[in-house]
Amino acid sequence: QDRSSCLSALAAGLSPGAIVADSCAAPGSKTAHAIELLRGSGRMLAFERDPRRAGSLVQRLEHLVGLKRTEASPKAAKAGKNGTAKKAGKQSKKASDVSAEALYSGSVVRGRCSSSCNHKGVNVEVRVGDFLETLPQSRPCRDVEVLLVDPSCSGSGLPEHHLLAGNGNAEDADDYGGNVSTGRLK
Repeated sequence: QDRSSCLSALAAGLSPGAIVADSCAAPGSKTAHAIELLRGSGRMLAFERDPRRAGSLVQRLEHLVGLKRTEASPKAAKAGKNGTAKKAGKQSKKASDVSAEALYSGSVVRGRCSSSCNHKGVNVEVRVGDFLETLPQSRPCRDVEVLLVDPSCSGSGLPEHHLLAGNGNAEDADDYGGNVSTGRLK
């Protein structure tokens, strides 16, 4: 991703202590930048509907802003011996036991991004599911003060999105820089 993916967080004028929702969070640069703008105090709800991309989002937040997982919902999956996902028990003993790669729709990973300041840190929830299917009047959405909307299909943060696809026709490039299948177009 490039820096332009962070513009929506900057334009939102985030301040410490705010409760923020990122409606299309993966791959994570915009979300990480918003967490940094909260300066160690606040809450981030990060929504991603694709489980694989949500797993990558969790890993990027761990790398970029030091996310420490504290809890994974019962709906989070845990990798089995053969690598297939199995349903976790009531709650994992350690949140780090839940593989970020094994999430599926309905999973919630909670954690905290600590600050070097004397603040508690930013509480983070990565929710696997379509933001448009949330109920705005119920928790945690009803508490949101700032909503970031920059869908991954906008390509704002993907430099390769602007490159020509393998067949030389930019109009045939999908959101990830690959070719769009004719089945998706029908």
